[in-house]
Amino acid sequence: MQHLDNPVSIKFDSTPYFVVFFKPAGMRIKKLSEKQLGLLDVLQKKLNLALFPVYEMAPEAAGLLLLAKSPDIAQKLKVQFTELPASHISELKFNFENHDYHFKSENSFSSKNKRSELTGLLQNAWNSLNNMYHLDANDCYRLIHDLKSEIQADVYGDVIWIYWYRETAPNETERKEVYDFATSIKKTSCIRHMVNRGYGVGGQETEKLFSATNAPTEWIATENNPPYKVLYKLKQNAGFSPGLFLDQRENRTWVYQNSENKKVLNLFSYTSGFSVAAAAGGATQVTTVDASPSFLEWSKDNFKLNDLNPEIHEFFAQDTLLFLSGSLKRSRKWDLIICDPPSFGRTKTTVWKIEKDLPELASAMWKCLHVNGTILFTCNYEKWNLDDVIKSFTSKLKKEAFKIEALPAPGFDLELPDVFANLTKGFILRKLKN
Repeated sequence: MQHLDNPVSIKFDSTPYFVVFFKPAGMRIKKLSEKQLGLLDVLQKKLNLALFPVYEMAPEAAGLLLLAKSPDIAQKLKVQFTELPASHISELKFNFENHDYHFKSENSFSSKNKRSELTGLLQNAWNSLNNMYHLDANDCYRLIHDLKSEIQADVYGDVIWIYWYRETAPNETERKEVYDFATSIKKTSCIRHMVNRGYGVGGQETEKLFSATNAPTEWIATENNPPYKVLYKLKQNAGFSPGLFLDQRENRTWVYQNSENKKVLNLFSYTSGFSVAAAAGGATQVTTVDASPSFLEWSKDNFKLNDLNPEIHEFFAQDTLLFLSGSLKRSRKWDLIICDPPSFGRTKTTVWKIEKDLPELASAMWKCLHVNGTILFTCNYEKWNLDDVIKSFTSKLKKEAFKIEALPAPGFDLELPDVFANLTKGFILRKLKN
């Protein structure tokens, strides 16, 4: 394919009549519901175009997707595409308006019987992304987030980070497969085996790291999602994640675009991806709260990496509910509050459980939010769907006093729409009145 540069670094071909785009395996073209988006919804928003599929493709199929720019054009093109392969459309040849067109995907997919399941999973995901995006060597993005495979794969610059959710740890052969794949794309690898996932920090959940001998213990990588571009410090031995949750990539970009001249509060901040995005986006002051002093020091390092002065912002090592209680007593309020709490957490004096404590947290945030202010809330509590999250969050709020809006559509390199409802769940709440 010949590719055009565009503001979000998506690869596509465009003519006055149609757009040709690479559809990865696992994505539906059309949405199933308001909560389960299809690729068409995301692509139309990214490209700011109304698009109409010329032919259907099964969710499991991968390959070139032809999207017309009007219903009439779609109807005229359909007569030429009555027979298509069911699995992979690697090439398109057709004539339209007396012009011959020829499109070909950059990567071919080897048959599954020539590769192991693990290598095939990684290679197919990599091929899809290279067909879809202009990838930067030092960028951070999600490679795989299909939990049916029981692994998740993230790229952090030079490192491929594998979350291994399978019951047994990766054996020597599997570790070598990951290492060999990483080497083939000029990267190194770390595999984090997750045991008793979902039981919570301080509970039964544990982890073990298998890292390649050439994997760095600390490194710097870039999250580039134009117009948002930020550097982050990452660490190999810092827990479940190296320091940045990539399922929040689009949300960080939204924060960057919606923080100018605002006072911003980031709760359960971790290494402060959201705080850095807000400060880079022009927030007048960012207040960052996390129970861990070490994460706050890491957060300040991330500020400095991006030439942002941490001294003009605030960092509090404190329990979130205690901080909000104290802020209420001092009549402190913010224009934008960001909150991505864990499902379970423990400090020296308190235990946090989202299913029990979320209504209290929501009420406290509400009282610390200016009228016309905004809350961006997300969570990964696996026992809840989005409706459950909204119901719990708003249970103590006056229904006529707020408006719920959808989060930014997940990027193609993030969560697949077919499983979106089971992964990160969240919303944007706008406060209309007290």
